Amino acid sequence: MVQVDVLKQVPFFSGVDRSVLQQLIQVGSLRSYRANELCFIEGEDAENFYILLSGRVCLERRLPLHWVHEVVPIHIVSETEVFGWSALAGPGHFTASARCKTDCEVIALKGRALLRILDENTSAGHLVMKRLAAIVASRLSETSERLLREMADFECWRVM
Repeated sequence: MVQVDVLKQVPFFSGVDRSVLQQLIQVGSLRSYRANELCFIEGEDAENFYILLSGRVCLERRLPLHWVHEVVPIHIVSETEVFGWSALAGPGHFTASARCKTDCEVIALKGRALLRILDENTSAGHLVMKRLAAIVASRLSETSERLLREMADFECWRVM
């Protein structure tokens, strides 16, 4: 079973009231994954929100079959980071796959139950959703920068 003290060490839940954290552990479970195992697959229903306790996870997207690479890494998740935020923010299915790069231990929180708890505890809900928005904005910025670099590389190649 997940302990409150473990959640308190996760920056994403920093400042959340202990009573709310106690509710969260009731909807969470510890899971272990081996290296190269998938926590979830792009397109699956987004039922859980994840906290990485140990190891490294690569978020990756599938590309169309006719492209050179089958999958592209989007982000590397480090210890105490959260991932699988589609369970909280929509669209209802995962927009990427999560592949363990090493053996990993995670906490999986049931997304709907987590949302219900946050709805009932508005100050915690506000804090968590503000942090979630920051993560989404950061990932969008990383992706935009990467796209611009790729476009610039392609343009340089095309002009030659």
